[in-house]
Amino acid sequence: MLFRSRAVSPPAPPPSVRGEPLAPFDHLMLVDARPGHPMCFFLECIVAGDLEEERLQKAVCRAVQRHPRFCSRVGWRRGRPHWLPPDAQPEFVWQPQADGIDPWRPVDLERESGVRIVARAIGPRLHSIGMVVHHSVCDGIAACEFMGDLWACYEGEEPRDFSRPAIRGNESVDRAPAEQPPAVDAVGESLAFARFFPASLARVRSAAAATSETTLEPPYATIELDETVTSRLRAAAAARKATVNDLIVAAVMRAALRWNDRAGRRRGGVRVTMPVSTRTPRQRDP
Repeated sequence: MLFRSRAVSPPAPPPSVRGEPLAPFDHLMLVDARPGHPMCFFLECIVAGDLEEERLQKAVCRAVQRHPRFCSRVGWRRGRPHWLPPDAQPEFVWQPQADGIDPWRPVDLERESGVRIVARAIGPRLHSIGMVVHHSVCDGIAACEFMGDLWACYEGEEPRDFSRPAIRGNESVDRAPAEQPPAVDAVGESLAFARFFPASLARVRSAAAATSETTLEPPYATIELDETVTSRLRAAAAARKATVNDLIVAAVMRAALRWNDRAGRRRGGVRVTMPVSTRTPRQRDP
């Protein structure tokens, strides 16, 4: 069987644009992108059975209609990044092994969509569908929502409305009513953390992070937890009114601290910076 790659060349950005400014967190992710640190995350779905290239590509085009930011590029106005009106489709790469295309290269938000879909055969009637997502575009939950829309469209169904998963816990514990988070002052908070970055750094192009080496293997590792470990994690998370993801992130941070100690680094050298809420209250984005 002959496989081929299909990658659409994105249009060049206009010199001057007007549009919605990036939220402070999204701006930070863009500013922090640099060579060797492209600020992308990955989402992988393994599917068994036959997979049709044209049908999958049409499903991508249909699913992104619910996610306009997946089709937006970034332009600059007065030194600040703005989202352009949607004008670019996510890149769709089919079987990159055939042409030696590196599907894991960094994303250049000024010239292309911040999302790339990579379909690879990994065994007889077994495929990996990977997403490369620039963190300025969305968070992991929104990426999972898009993946759900993608498979609904592939099956010819209408995507369902978004819904948050319920967190299991002891419902007998009295809970104080949740306070509504304050409105986000996007301009003020952007200026607040922008003080710490030289103006020249604010336009680091993610294209500069591209390397001359072609790497066809995914730049991430997959670890599967067995049923016993998964059950223990879920029970521990439920007891703490948290999610499994919360526990895993905490474990990673503790492992990093232990590594620092063994390496002789000074304590307090690991931190997580979250300047603002990533999304507007009660609104999923994109």
